[in-house]
Amino acid sequence: MRDINEVLHRLAVTRSGCPTFVLDELERLYGEVYSLQQQVNGLNEESLANFQTAAERGRAIARLSADLDTSVSSQIDMTDKAYRYQKALEEAKTAIQKNLAFANGKDEQALLSAFNHINKALGE
Repeated sequence: MRDINEVLHRLAVTRSGCPTFVLDELERLYGEVYSLQQQVNGLNEESLANFQTAAERGRAIARLSADLDTSVSSQIDMTDKAYRYQKALEEAKTAIQKNLAFANGKDEQALLSAFNHINKALGE
């Protein structure tokens, strides 16, 4: 659309023979069209800003999701290791208990010390 001021100027110049109320109504309508165009432009800008915000949030969510996946994977690995260590300690404890029956003096003290360390590590 042409500039509103240009349209209004042309209307004023070419008024000959046209009733004033028609020209006034045209002027009002052109003003309303101009106002609506300004509102549309504002909404377009707002829509673009919202789209950009949504895109930034999407990228942040993707980053956080990847970080969470890495963290969960790491936690699973640590849990698996802890489980294997616990099993190894329990097996060592059982082996020491079996060997205590056949140990004498010095060996018995070493086995009891190891046994106590394993119990402490297992929280018993």
